[in-house]
Amino acid sequence: LHRVDRRQRQMCIRDRVRMGSAAVPFLLREMAEEPDHWGPALETLTGENPVSSEHIGDVEAMARDWVNWGKARRILR
Repeated sequence: LHRVDRRQRQMCIRDRVRMGSAAVPFLLREMAEEPDHWGPALETLTGENPVSSEHIGDVEAMARDWVNWGKARRILR
């Protein structure tokens, strides 16, 4: 089951990346509402990684870093 979940997550991330930059606001809103592992997709789409080194591994803190990044760039309100 773990293997299937991981594969589904990878497919979902790949689908979002295929959407291109239009997916960025959607992914940031998702992270604001329910922190998840969208960082790799956002990093691929934006070419940036605002996650603080001390937040690596803490999904909620990583999501906050991305949300703050989106707000600073006026992608999110």
